Amino acid sequence: MKLKQYKLGILFLVITVILASTGAALDFTVTCPTSVQSNVPFDCTLAAPQSLKGISFTLSTGIAQLNSVTFAGGLTDISVPPTYGFFTISSPHPANSVFATVNLQTTEAFTFQVNGIRATLGDDTVLGATDMIFLPASISIAPPPAVDLCDTMICTPISEVCPDGVSVSCTPTCSAGVCGSCTPDCTTHQLAPAISPLDTLITSIRAALAPATPPTPPLTKLQKISVIAAALRDYFTAVGE
Repeated sequence: MKLKQYKLGILFLVITVILASTGAALDFTVTCPTSVQSNVPFDCTLAAPQSLKGISFTLSTGIAQLNSVTFAGGLTDISVPPTYGFFTISSPHPANSVFATVNLQTTEAFTFQVNGIRATLGDDTVLGATDMIFLPASISIAPPPAVDLCDTMICTPISEVCPDGVSVSCTPTCSAGVCGSCTPDCTTHQLAPAISPLDTLITSIRAALAPATPPTPPLTKLQKISVIAAALRDYFTAVGE
């Protein structure tokens, strides 16, 4: 009698383990951006940890607008909103790969929830609603992107005529939507320093009195007087006397 009870107990344990293993819940992957721009469409994707022959589910999108639900290539869409799903008559959809893409947009933060109804795994195991776990995704609204006020601002170049007559320019930089100022660079456009008549006279006298450098013959006294006289004439002409 005890042996019979023992065998029945073992059989019950085995059946319990089998039931527990075939009815184990599967964690499906719901991938969404955590933060989105207001009223800009975005995607959430769904994937299963095992291969799938088919699935049906519903979506809870709260305040968000549901734009579309599309399935991966090779899958037959059998959606009848509010229920969405697919089946495949060829090879099962691979494990851990996206089987559905949900396109949404929203103006406020919301929670995206997928609710499983039924699924058939690649090994023909059938999952009920309680066997599928889709963790909710919380999605917030990101602050609007910063606007660069200088993007459309064109600063007018500033021009200047340098001492040597050349016109140069520079373009002010923009900051916070306001053009600054700049100074054109005339560094390489300056006039050579003016030589005064007296400097010219002194240079001419020095040249006349300087010793000759061979093979140039030295100036005679008469030539030196002539050079100095010409320099003096030029000097007085220049100073207007």
